[in-house]
Amino acid sequence: MKDKREIFRLDEELATCLEERANEKGKNKSALIRDLVQSGLYDFDETGIEVLQQIHKTLVDLKIGFSQIGGNLNQIAYHLNSEGKLVPVELQENHKELQKLFAETVGSVDEAFREIRKLI
Repeated sequence: MKDKREIFRLDEELATCLEERANEKGKNKSALIRDLVQSGLYDFDETGIEVLQQIHKTLVDLKIGFSQIGGNLNQIAYHLNSEGKLVPVELQENHKELQKLFAETVGSVDEAFREIRKLI
């Protein structure tokens, strides 16, 4: 949460450069300054920031993968509860799909951890 306000002065040249860079990145000046301060405090360069953005994308993909797995589990539970009997063919298909999604999700988690370890 942004609850601390900092005020600083820039010369005309730096102010213009800040405005141009913010426009190039599609951000407002405050967001760009926060990114620059964060990258400076944690020694992230452009490459480090790109890696963090890729990790974020991986984590978003994981969230989607987990949602798909949850959907499949709900389908299994629905069939078991509504019909009162097991449907082996459907269960096998769902099980195979769950195994595939789980393997992909685990691979994504492993990749995210590898990327994080590079930064540490």
